[in-house]
Amino acid sequence: MSVASNHAARPGLGGALHLRPGAPLPHSVRSSRPLAVAHLAVGRPAAALPGLLASLFSACGAVHRLCATLALAAAAGQAHAHGAAARALLQRQTLRDHLQAVLLAWPAQLAGEAGDAGALSGCPLWQPLPPAAAGDDAAAAWARCRRATADWLAAAVFGVPLADWLAAWDADPTAALAAWCRQGRTATAQRLAALGPHADRLLPVVPLLRPNASAPALRAFAAGTAAAPAAPLWQGHVAETGVWTRLAEPAPQRLHSPRLRLGARLAELARLALPDDGQRSGADALAVAVLALAPGEGLACVEMARGLLLHRVRCVGDGDAATVAACTVLSPTDWNAHPAGGLAQALARLPAGEAGVAASAPLLAAYDPCVPCLIAPETSPDQPAHVAHPAQASEVPHA
Repeated sequence: MSVASNHAARPGLGGALHLRPGAPLPHSVRSSRPLAVAHLAVGRPAAALPGLLASLFSACGAVHRLCATLALAAAAGQAHAHGAAARALLQRQTLRDHLQAVLLAWPAQLAGEAGDAGALSGCPLWQPLPPAAAGDDAAAAWARCRRATADWLAAAVFGVPLADWLAAWDADPTAALAAWCRQGRTATAQRLAALGPHADRLLPVVPLLRPNASAPALRAFAAGTAAAPAAPLWQGHVAETGVWTRLAEPAPQRLHSPRLRLGARLAELARLALPDDGQRSGADALAVAVLALAPGEGLACVEMARGLLLHRVRCVGDGDAATVAACTVLSPTDWNAHPAGGLAQALARLPAGEAGVAASAPLLAAYDPCVPCLIAPETSPDQPAHVAHPAQASEVPHA
């Protein structure tokens, strides 16, 4: 981990999380994320909202752009405007975000190594889509890219065919991940195998955030999102969101350790690269929900790499003259960085001092906040903070 002073690590517009392993609740996590970022949209043309939010939330900009576009469509009475193109865009971007985490962020977070940007730039996801054949369309070009990506992942990340890896994971995640790590066929497997026992610490049991399970549940959830709170609650409780809370999982498993949640991210990476099956693979792995709340008011939820993202927007005026009257954004980090949430509870259980700082690395990789994380040992409040988790931007690396 690199060490920097609090001044040198001063966050930008997106703020930061200030973490103290070993500190009691609610002091183990403090957020300096600005609560009114989305309010910068008020009074602006509605058509400019997707681009504005993509720039403000740059670590996940492409998905924020999509979610805002869907929310605006719902506000305009087009709640069913999302279709195959939107789902393919979400699938493609989530694959990219997962890969950037696995090949760029994990080496630094988990092993203090440089990420493999060279390998990432060789992935088909960062190449132009294959040339279209006669009568071909964008969907067919994306299908070819996805097949090439699946082959690349099997060689570069998993060391086995994706379907085989997933079958073992679905049967028994704990045993499958342990066996794969022992075999050590790829650098990623070796990296997870090298994690110490802190990667297997039991995580707190926190309700899974799944308000998008039905339209009535989503409408009830929307009633509490008129403003983005510093500590959002669902059904009166803290909640957590991530790849382990997907709607496509009929009975989500309690993946009870950071190592298993890192495995869940690998499982979704494989699942997204496989063909759509109408249930859990391909674009079907990610849920999209769009709801018209009232004339001029719409809501969209998308399952993205870090968890569930929600945009709610209210517009005044029609067509090109429409402007934003209100805008709410709830990101996965707003839930997972709750001062009484799962990450905060897990940090509070760690030892104080440098031992707690070291043990926090798998936690941060598992919960994957979208802003920088500054860690200071609880026993040394004046010590410069460790910059433990610089947020990964979503820009595509150049080949």
